[in-house]
Amino acid sequence: MTIPMNPIFEKEIRTRLRGARAFQLLFAYVLAQVLIIGGLVWMSAAFGTEVPLGEIGKSFWALTFWMQLGLVTVITPGLTSGLLVAEREQQTLDTILLTGLKPTHIVVGKLFSIALFIIWLLVGSLPVTAIVFLTGGVPPSEILLAYVLLTFSAMVYGSIGIASSAVAKSQGKATLLAYTSAMALFIVTSIAAVPAIGGIYSEARHTAYFTAINALGAPGATTFNEMYFGINVPAWLVSGVINSSLTVIFTLLAAYHLSGCQPCFAIALRRTIYGMFVAFAALLGGANQLHIEYIQLFAFIAPLTLVATFGTGSSANASAPGSIWKRVFYGHDAASGRLFAFFTYTVGAIVIFGATAAFRVWTQTDELQPFTTRAVGQLLVSGLVNTAALTGVAALGMRLVPGRWAALGFTLLGWATPMFLLGICTAFLQSSSSSALGFIAQTTVFDYSQSPNTSHWIVTAVAGAGCWIIARWKR
Repeated sequence: MTIPMNPIFEKEIRTRLRGARAFQLLFAYVLAQVLIIGGLVWMSAAFGTEVPLGEIGKSFWALTFWMQLGLVTVITPGLTSGLLVAEREQQTLDTILLTGLKPTHIVVGKLFSIALFIIWLLVGSLPVTAIVFLTGGVPPSEILLAYVLLTFSAMVYGSIGIASSAVAKSQGKATLLAYTSAMALFIVTSIAAVPAIGGIYSEARHTAYFTAINALGAPGATTFNEMYFGINVPAWLVSGVINSSLTVIFTLLAAYHLSGCQPCFAIALRRTIYGMFVAFAALLGGANQLHIEYIQLFAFIAPLTLVATFGTGSSANASAPGSIWKRVFYGHDAASGRLFAFFTYTVGAIVIFGATAAFRVWTQTDELQPFTTRAVGQLLVSGLVNTAALTGVAALGMRLVPGRWAALGFTLLGWATPMFLLGICTAFLQSSSSSALGFIAQTTVFDYSQSPNTSHWIVTAVAGAGCWIIARWKR
């Protein structure tokens, strides 16, 4: 009895391990790790500080893991960003598609081959990491879970690279897009890893949230518990679910573009993102002791992500006929995409508000940043208004500039930049400021005072409506 294997996966593995390049990369990977760790040990010995052996083991393990994370973050997008675009440039992609393999089989086969190669690199570095067992201070279970989280991160960055390879037309553009997207995701998720980094050197088991989404916090977050709806959930489990979901989304995105933007993949992508978005919103709402800044980031980033992803695509002449539900989940053009973005954020906002009102223990976490139901409502309504206004900006971008990428850049830069600058102004200008700049600054989601003023939202709505009017006029 033979186990069926993806032919693309088998071909990629045989090709990659047939030559000497893979073994040279493994040697360079382990050598870089040994040199960096040796330099750190030599520097610490030169200072002659007396530190307990267990603490040295914790520091050694954290530095070793972070170095591997840096290498994986740099290597993985580069390995995957050229997989599909190289086939296209060598004119072999059409031959692969003629074999009858589905686009998902091709993408998954290539992605898993890179994932297995990254795991091979990580296993090759285990003898260096095992030095920590001589010093103690770190149990084997924490090391195992940290490596699992590192594998999840490698899968996410690999899926970003292969999605970039499916979207871009050249290897240079694919590499640039892959590294830009991977670095942006790394920077955004690293904020949540800060409590876990501090927990490496502490015996206390903290309650934090999303600390292991970025593997930067994996050495400390493996012992963290996150409380959702009154239930303690291991941080590594939450990280695994979220990172696996992101991997699925980017894999579907790659299959969608590889298939020539077939509607079936667009529908599957929308349904998957909708389900994962609502589930993540439920986690935010049901998180006890969650700081309001997480919901603040959600209300700012979620509209940008949804509208930029679905509202600047192909501008078909007609959307899917039928009810609004069919247009949202069965359409595959930019017009139905903007409706999908607004509908998805609205459902997510309702889920967050309902969950926080029902399950959260309301406490004042900071005198300057009170966390009340009214503050949450204001934040979510601000995000809703921003989502509606962003659809107007995206529609205007589709009319003014040619091409998907130009419209995407217009949407992101034309809205995110002024909103971010106005958000900075809120740090210096109070809501009661009588100046025009102080008034406009409070239109962003960075203001979450307990006295919502609907006139702040009117400014955002008027700006979005103006973009819609110009877009309709340009038609």
